[in-house]
Amino acid sequence: MSDSNMQYVTSTSFLLLTYAKYLTSARTVVNCGGTVVTPKRLRTIAKKQVHQMGHRHHKSILEAILISYIKALIYSAIWDFL
Repeated sequence: MSDSNMQYVTSTSFLLLTYAKYLTSARTVVNCGGTVVTPKRLRTIAKKQVHQMGHRHHKSILEAILISYIKALIYSAIWDFL
């Protein structure tokens, strides 16, 4: 996985989790193209992205360690919402 792909997954997941936290605190949902988007749905999408990041072929041990660290941080943030 290239650095830009990892950066995209990491930043997108962080953004989704941050917005989910906001929606939770505001006790609201978002209507997006006729679809109701809940904080739980945003967390699920973020979790899937991180999970898929770990299933790709790793180019090096360092990259595998970095991916594991990022996944741990994001999963920790997800659990904070539960």
